[in-house]
Amino acid sequence: MFDKDYIATSVKEFPRTVARGVGQVMFQDNMWTGILFLIGIFWGAYAEGSPLVAWGALAGVIVSTLAGYILRLPDQNGAQGLWGFNGVLVGCAFPTFLGNTPWMWIGLIICSALTTVARSGMDNFFSRWNLSSFTFPFVFCTWIFLLSARLFNGFPPVYMGSPEFPHGVDTTISLGFGDLVVYWLRGISQVFLIKSWVCGVFFLAGLAVSSWRAALWAAIG
Repeated sequence: MFDKDYIATSVKEFPRTVARGVGQVMFQDNMWTGILFLIGIFWGAYAEGSPLVAWGALAGVIVSTLAGYILRLPDQNGAQGLWGFNGVLVGCAFPTFLGNTPWMWIGLIICSALTTVARSGMDNFFSRWNLSSFTFPFVFCTWIFLLSARLFNGFPPVYMGSPEFPHGVDTTISLGFGDLVVYWLRGISQVFLIKSWVCGVFFLAGLAVSSWRAALWAAIG
């Protein structure tokens, strides 16, 4: 099934493909963008006391990228990092909403790989209108697992909260300039479900490495 040349090329290109997969979450086909994004993810996750989110992100992008190689999907997609960007978001989401159990990690691996398959099918469907599925495979596949979490003991929804708005939650907001800058940068970091203004700085820097226009419009948006 796999010839030696294919395996050798895949191993050589794998780190670059993984990094580009992280960068493609914000539409950047750039290895250094992905590396800066990963640094931001690890910084923000550890700073917020949620290190498993960072390791989940790394596991998700690796698994979804491997799925593309195993399924022998079009090499062009792999080279551009398009196998991995849904998987890295799955890796962020599972530890964010679910408790740390072996089944959670097994589910993360399965769901990350599933997004690669789902993306291939969805893009094939949407291609008749010249559209892409973007991150819909991540959203759709993760919804399935999270909606099922309350029914399975192996996926404890300990961070999902209750359907009712919790009483006693502090809803105040400061309108000081410094606070608004922090909120702005956190908004950028929340693309990966992380609440860290430093992470937001890394993300803007990653965008700027690839395209200053992308960084500018992301900041304005």
